[in-house]
Amino acid sequence: MRPPLRGLDVAVVDVETTGLFPHRNDRILEVAVVRTRLGSGERRVYCTLVNPKRDVGSTRIHGIRPGDLLDAPAFEDIAGDVFEMLSGAVLAGHNVTFDQRFLLSEFARLGAERGLGQPLCTMRLGRHLHLEPEGRSLSAYCACLGVALEEAHAAEHDAVAAASLLNAFLALSEAKKIRALEDLDVDVSAVDARDWPILPTCGRVYRRDIAERTRAPQSYLAQLVRRLGAGAATADSAQVTSYLELLDRVLEDEIVTEAEAEELLELAKMSGLSSAAVGQVHRHYLEALAAAALKNSVVTDNERRELETVALLLGFDTRAVDAALTAAATEKPKPGWPLLSRSHDLAGKTVCFTGELVCSFRGAPISRELAEYLATQAGLRPVKTVTKQLDLLVVADPHTMSGKARKARSYGTRIMAEQAFWRALGVDAE
Repeated sequence: MRPPLRGLDVAVVDVETTGLFPHRNDRILEVAVVRTRLGSGERRVYCTLVNPKRDVGSTRIHGIRPGDLLDAPAFEDIAGDVFEMLSGAVLAGHNVTFDQRFLLSEFARLGAERGLGQPLCTMRLGRHLHLEPEGRSLSAYCACLGVALEEAHAAEHDAVAAASLLNAFLALSEAKKIRALEDLDVDVSAVDARDWPILPTCGRVYRRDIAERTRAPQSYLAQLVRRLGAGAATADSAQVTSYLELLDRVLEDEIVTEAEAEELLELAKMSGLSSAAVGQVHRHYLEALAAAALKNSVVTDNERRELETVALLLGFDTRAVDAALTAAATEKPKPGWPLLSRSHDLAGKTVCFTGELVCSFRGAPISRELAEYLATQAGLRPVKTVTKQLDLLVVADPHTMSGKARKARSYGTRIMAEQAFWRALGVDAE
């Protein structure tokens, strides 16, 4: 079918995914659909994060972390909502065959192995209109025609930009007296719902801004401080060291469970630590972490993220990070307050890595091969799989949903966040 461009009913889609190959178990992490009629100015937008029930792949590309997806719906929950946005419209998007493959794969998992019509690709349409952008990306095409793209590799922004790009194409084609897709030798067909099964709907969206507001870690340690009695504002070094050792171990995976908080509370009580003394320990701990981040004079995004996470876990707000950085930069190191180096504790142990690592070493991202080499140099024994005998699993994100992480949690295996692992080994990672 080669209908007129103006008035064409399209469903502009964009998906963010764990990888490039749905046939290799890559999944959708975020889906956006912009339903519009070209030239009308009407627009209806649907966008939600999607829990893939596996690791998230390259956070560097899509900006989605495992913790963002814990409360997100699975594709099976929203399949009907997505299909309702597609039904009766021409599927469209930039390099839309990529998005189409992933949508078909997700629907096929639910037993709905049907077609999604003949899509309309902005990249192909741009070639027919003889555009010469500086590259093939959506951002390059948007720059070529002056279309705004607020945030690349965020599904809603990409889909909205692609919809605007189609309207820019409409104006350009009409200026050239091109009014129908037939004149551009482009065939399209709408998504036909007649032979599709009924798919479940939930009417729920879980957007990035919602995830941002809800992913702050729960601070059981703030409750701990409130439950301790009054007493001396300081404690002797032996008491502090004992509590600090346990605190450091609890925080190494950037998650504090209620059971871990109770264990710290019990130790604080046994050591006679007051709420004021424990609060001081927590503040000094954050300052010591800030001092480690300032070691190279520049606090990286990864280091800032870790500082903010630990601050929240300790019962502070994120403003405490700036105070800690200022204190670390202007005050003399406090005796007895270095971050604990546990390389002696880890030597000889087996270690496994999961997910795409986010830290860098000497200016380059740490690959899995480099991570294993650095671990070997520190006296650990890297392994590829998680078994009951594994000593340590290193994760880029504590909320990772990878198969390795799920297995390690079921075995009660020790889990350590990547940044804490390199610090423990004395590796100057950023």
